[in-house]
Amino acid sequence: QPCMLAVQLAEWERYPQDVRIILVDDGSPEPAEPVVRAHASAALLRHLRLYRITVDIPWNREEARNIGAREAETDWIVQLDLDHLLPAAYIPALLAYKPHPQHWYRFPRWRRGMADGTRQKDALPRQEIFGKIHPHIDSFLVRRDIYWAAGGYDEAFSGVLGGGGEFLARLERTAGPPVLL
Repeated sequence: QPCMLAVQLAEWERYPQDVRIILVDDGSPEPAEPVVRAHASAALLRHLRLYRITVDIPWNREEARNIGAREAETDWIVQLDLDHLLPAAYIPALLAYKPHPQHWYRFPRWRRGMADGTRQKDALPRQEIFGKIHPHIDSFLVRRDIYWAAGGYDEAFSGVLGGGGEFLARLERTAGPPVLL
């Protein structure tokens, strides 16, 4: 999704420099690196790390998410899909928030761009350019140690659409139900 990556890069340009971004290209036939080179400023590149899985396995979020969690250097991580926007305006509040170390958190997601056929389920009018939608299964804030205590994503689900619910069930068993931010 080169277009969505360009939208994300534009949003990440507005993030504070101390926010570290790990972008994991899941092996898509449309590599992320040329899009990053074309759209990311030198300032953004200083706090963005790009990893690429070399084999294209459709719906390979499990491996991609585990790579991101493994490579993160902070105690807390935010996991998002490429098409889930975390607006820069919310970053200062997120950084100032003092989460409980034993909890994990979900938050609303934001859609930028008009709905196409894949986004008709969003509870926004089709012509809406930007809006808040329900929390998504793959958007959350969690401590890295809790992520790994829950076992990370099960990479046996790579190649099929469906490992997210199984991981969140393990995460709930490990750290209780999520708190909605």
